[in-house]
Amino acid sequence: MHYKPRILWRQLADSDRISYRPVPVWQAEAEVLETVGQWERAEQILRKNLEWAWGEKAPRHIADACCQLSHFLRMRSQYSEAMALAQEAEAIYQQENNGSGLFQVYRLMGCIHQGWSDHKKSIAFFEKARTFIEGDEESEKRFELSMSMAIAYYWLADYENVLRILEDSRRLLGDRRYNIRKQAAATHLLGRVYRERQDYQRAQPLLEQALDLFKITGDILSIAMAWGSMAGLYLYQGRYQEALHIYQEQKQIMERLGEKYYLACVHGDISSIYFEIGDLEGARSSAEEEYRIGSQIEDKLTMGDAHFHLALIFEEEDNWQQALAEYRSALVYAEQVQSGLFLPDYLIAEVWCLCALEKTDQAREAVERTRLKAAAFKRTDVELQCRLLDRLLDLEENQAQGVEAILKILQETEGNDSLKAKVYYWLWRKTQGSEYRLRAREAYRRLSADNPRVLYQRRLAELEG
Repeated sequence: MHYKPRILWRQLADSDRISYRPVPVWQAEAEVLETVGQWERAEQILRKNLEWAWGEKAPRHIADACCQLSHFLRMRSQYSEAMALAQEAEAIYQQENNGSGLFQVYRLMGCIHQGWSDHKKSIAFFEKARTFIEGDEESEKRFELSMSMAIAYYWLADYENVLRILEDSRRLLGDRRYNIRKQAAATHLLGRVYRERQDYQRAQPLLEQALDLFKITGDILSIAMAWGSMAGLYLYQGRYQEALHIYQEQKQIMERLGEKYYLACVHGDISSIYFEIGDLEGARSSAEEEYRIGSQIEDKLTMGDAHFHLALIFEEEDNWQQALAEYRSALVYAEQVQSGLFLPDYLIAEVWCLCALEKTDQAREAVERTRLKAAAFKRTDVELQCRLLDRLLDLEENQAQGVEAILKILQETEGNDSLKAKVYYWLWRKTQGSEYRLRAREAYRRLSADNPRVLYQRRLAELEG
């Protein structure tokens, strides 16, 4: 679709008949302006639309205008005002028994809760919206709701549900190949799922395809988001400079648009890159900016992520006590979000930190908490680390059997040098066995060859001393 709004809309909008304002036309123009990145002009139109509707005392127009402005403000991370407008629309739609309007407003409320990173509550609203389209075969509404639910499950790391929904969504689209925007959205999310599963061969062509499709639509925000997903892929693959270049461009777009949620996320991603290339001050500055922007919009996910980044930096600086404090601050937010993408990782990081501080009893308690969450979110990678930590923490009671069990579990971690290095290092610390010292040293050497982090160098110096 190509967006060329103008002459007809302006002629209608300039009509002298103040009692007849082309509300749907204004809404369409605002949508186009939003798509091409002219957000300030779009907001002016939407607010004028709502003002006119109130002046005309037309309940249906008021509700529709509230929804339009609420949707727009959600995109700009202004969640509190967006929710207040959605609730105004809800009251009108309920009074008029307008099922179509209630579907729209409950889906919108679910999306606002996604902005607050309250994904379980967002799913509850999506389920409420679903009741208004039961038996309705209109694929447009079903597709929109399905994609919203798939995104919520993605952030909960429930990839099986995401894949199931995406498969249903493809069937809903059928052969309607002209609907480029919807194809792009489904393809983009599928690529991200495979990226999180570290199936990069599947992820990359899907993310590239989604980016090409979004470019056809001209949707500036979606293009920037798709670029960010590609940058995330490069970050996971260790292609840090390529990722950093894209993130810097994405940051400029989000700053121009005034989109704060994704801007906070970009700062978190940039912090990750600076951390990996050894620029700890750059990493700290970006993490602090992520927290500052996240706190402006009261987004728990980005605030927790910022604390997690700061914890990693303090670990790198050998300040384990401060790292533990930051991990626990991250967990305060992560417990509220309950995201399977973040909470299990924060919990397991806290356990390793407690081990470094030799707080064995606290570490054992933390392992149990982590095991329960890992099982709930089907995070087998974290469950495996819990099994390793069980044995490491109990080595003093039965060293021979414990070491044998640890080595057996490590066979399940093929290619994971980071975890192997950490485990061999702690085996050496616990047993003083020269074999584990050599294995840890070789693992840290491999890690340092690709990424000369300060922590790796410090471990190597200790192992070679």
